[in-house]
Amino acid sequence: ASAQPAPGLPAAKRPPVGRYLFGLYAFLILLSGGLLVLVLTYMRMQTLASGERLSRSFAHVIEEQTTRTLQATDQGLQLATDGLTQLAASGGLTPESAKRVLADQVQPLPFLRAMWVIDAQGRIVFESDSGNIGVDLSDRDYFLRYSSHPDTGFFIGAPVVSRISGTWQVSVARPWRSASGALKGIVVAALEPRYFGQLWRTVDLGQDSSVALLRRDG
Repeated sequence: ASAQPAPGLPAAKRPPVGRYLFGLYAFLILLSGGLLVLVLTYMRMQTLASGERLSRSFAHVIEEQTTRTLQATDQGLQLATDGLTQLAASGGLTPESAKRVLADQVQPLPFLRAMWVIDAQGRIVFESDSGNIGVDLSDRDYFLRYSSHPDTGFFIGAPVVSRISGTWQVSVARPWRSASGALKGIVVAALEPRYFGQLWRTVDLGQDSSVALLRRDG
């Protein structure tokens, strides 16, 4: 006897089961792929947000530490200026006595390399080091600044290579004025950028991360 066809659609018009399964598999793959993209996007957004919070917090810490460093440097410059003024008033201002005053301000601050005083012509007249008296620094930005704007107070210079030590430094300065307010000279200190680098390297930010400190002018 011949086989009887199943009721419903003719056999030739019934969709094969394999096509249904293929469509189901394709749908599941697309669905899981879409879910994976959403999960990865969410994780990336969370990672970026976490990294931004970490960077903001770390930048705030660096800001506070750098501010305190500059405040301590400015205080040292003011104390050195007061000491020089007292020596001059008592008639005891000499290169040796001035050297002691300047060295006393440099010694307790690990981020300072040296301190010196230049006269109205831009030449070193006193220093915490030795052998540089008479060196002409009239082309340095702090001298040019005070020459053109004598009312300037605390000044932070651009990073330069020192002619004396041959290393990078940031010069910070304060004016030394007479009792009448006239500019007698400029007291300058050399900030060591390496101090900041050594300090920041103690924080593990990952192999591909770095920290940079820039002035407002870039």
